[in-house]
Amino acid sequence: PNKRPLCSDLRESGAIEQDADIILFVYRDEVYHEHTEAKGIAEIIIGKGRDIETGTVRTAFLGQYSRFEQLAAGWVEPQKPQKVTSMASRYGKDKF
Repeated sequence: PNKRPLCSDLRESGAIEQDADIILFVYRDEVYHEHTEAKGIAEIIIGKGRDIETGTVRTAFLGQYSRFEQLAAGWVEPQKPQKVTSMASRYGKDKF
């Protein structure tokens, strides 16, 4: 399940969402998934913003310092591995 926070997760969020100029959330996948490839990565989620777009910014998270930093240049988000099937399993071993 997706554990990323939403404005509706806030108690009485209607009033908060109406009065706030900006609502930010922090999400770290490693908190919910021990074996994630996104260790050390935090998502700053802009849930609401007046005069700014909503969205997500990925940052490096240094837990020992409780610090957020810009991701290293050239960082690429890990892709989910694709299932690889061999020719033998696809067509049967007797054809080889």
